[in-house]
Amino acid sequence: MMVKILFFGALIDVTKTDSLQLINIAQTDELMAALHEKYPLLCHYKFSIALNRNFINNNCDLQDGDEVALMPPFAGG
Repeated sequence: MMVKILFFGALIDVTKTDSLQLINIAQTDELMAALHEKYPLLCHYKFSIALNRNFINNNCDLQDGDEVALMPPFAGG
């Protein structure tokens, strides 16, 4: 199973990429643990999580081909 992760804003600076793919990740909590291990500085940033373009607030199961986006707060003008 493969999941695509998209990074936006300052999170691109932290990860040095705008996207990556991870395999064998079954839930969003597991995904976040893996990302915090790979990019420890992520714990210093606030961001929302979207699963397949829908914001989530709880742990969710992941399926092959899912897209998870990490988006820092943004302001319009």
